[in-house]
Amino acid sequence: MKKFLAAMLLVAIVVGCSKQGGGSNTVNLPPEISLNILPGGERGIRVRASAMDPNNDPLACTLDMGDGTIFTSCYFDRYYYYSRSGEYSVIFTASDGAFTVQEGRSVNIW
Repeated sequence: MKKFLAAMLLVAIVVGCSKQGGGSNTVNLPPEISLNILPGGERGIRVRASAMDPNNDPLACTLDMGDGTIFTSCYFDRYYYYSRSGEYSVIFTASDGAFTVQEGRSVNIW
């Protein structure tokens, strides 16, 4: 009987300790993003963009190519070709609802 009571007390202590500071005191951190752009041929670029959230919060992401084309993905790895020469601002954005982060690059297409 003493062993049973000691085991129950140990379980109560472990359960009580595991509930202290349970997710409600977790600090929300902003998403982490990466944007890489490489030459991709005539009027083209290779874009690699990715986002993750340190708290595993759901993310909403956009990749604005600067010519009116917007992709909605938190992972992007593909070639993109512009219809005209010019300077474009490529902007990758990720939001977890509390924080929004952006990274951008300027690209010159000849």
